Amino acid sequence: MPSLRYSVLSLFQSPLGFLAEISRSKSLGPEPSVHEWIWIEPRCVVTLRPIGQDERLSFQEGRLRLQDQAAELHWAGGRTDLFTRVALAELPLGMRQLLELHFS
Repeated sequence: MPSLRYSVLSLFQSPLGFLAEISRSKSLGPEPSVHEWIWIEPRCVVTLRPIGQDERLSFQEGRLRLQDQAAELHWAGGRTDLFTRVALAELPLGMRQLLELHFS
């Protein structure tokens, strides 16, 4: 089974966790890359599930609003998380390992 390769395109941090825009593809085969938004917190990683084909920032879990160096995620349950763009190095090792497990 081919391994999944991914790269982090954007990473945002909030007090409760991280939001990452990921591009991933299988290492073998002609499949196009897939872009996903991933919520990462200390013990959980969740892929946000898009609603519709054209609504890139609307998800079953909530609505994402992007600005230059910031983002807002308005969760379907009513909570809003405010994010600041950070470098990949800001993602703690334990959360990176969770992300790896999520894609394995």
